[in-house]
Amino acid sequence: MLSYAQVALLIVLLATATLLFLNNAHRAERRTVKGRSVALTGAPDAGKTSIFSVLALQDRPATHTSLTSSSSTIRLPSSSSSLTLIDLPGHPRMRSETEKTLRKDDVRGVVFVVDVAALVRNAAMVAEDLVSVLTALAAKQTATPPRLLIIANKTDLLVPSTSSNANGEASAIPSKTRQLALDRLTTLLQRELTRIKSSRLATASSRIEGIDKVASGSPTSFLGFFKRFFSGAAGAAEEKEGEADGEAVWGGAGPFEFKDVEGVDVEFAVGSAVKEGGLKEVWDWLSDL
Repeated sequence: MLSYAQVALLIVLLATATLLFLNNAHRAERRTVKGRSVALTGAPDAGKTSIFSVLALQDRPATHTSLTSSSSTIRLPSSSSSLTLIDLPGHPRMRSETEKTLRKDDVRGVVFVVDVAALVRNAAMVAEDLVSVLTALAAKQTATPPRLLIIANKTDLLVPSTSSNANGEASAIPSKTRQLALDRLTTLLQRELTRIKSSRLATASSRIEGIDKVASGSPTSFLGFFKRFFSGAAGAAEEKEGEADGEAVWGGAGPFEFKDVEGVDVEFAVGSAVKEGGLKEVWDWLSDL
């Protein structure tokens, strides 16, 4: 008859083998995807579909919140190359589907759209969406880090804009408005991401304490822990991968900073889908992919 220690060791070995199998299968699935595409994502009403319409259709039709994605092949104005642009729904119910799309290898870049005019009142929701995007991109197994453009959209609503900068050069977005948008975008997002980081670190610490209590308990409790762990091996594989990816997002101790995110090239831009030339920075970024 197997001893308690032998049973526990056997369970650990079987669970480890299952985790490795699931992880390798997940990576193999992602490697089969080919092509080049860019995804538009963000919270509802951020202006994703308006940006998609301008980039793909050179039009500015009325839009509404949708639970389905759209895609179109666009030709980059600065070259003869093209890419597939994907407009992903921003509804929270579709977050898992969005994360699944972002993890695909053909998604070379992501444009995360933020309504900068409304960011003061919905920064918490936007930050939660951004965490899921960062986590999905940090999990990608690619030689070149995926690129993420966080765009402060609807800058035309911040202040009454003029048609030129201080030096007299024509501009869809004046320099003062651009700087105001960037400052608001980075300051509010970093504040909310710091709050989320502190909350998740506290939760992780509580989990560790709980595991220590189980491990130091009776043999029956210890075996029960492994039984529950093994019976949910598939879910544990996804959770384990998610936690590892989360560590790449949060960096070390202290407040959250975008420069600490590992495995993702994070950049910022400003834009306005309703102004002529208001998406120049997005076009420039797409051409540089």
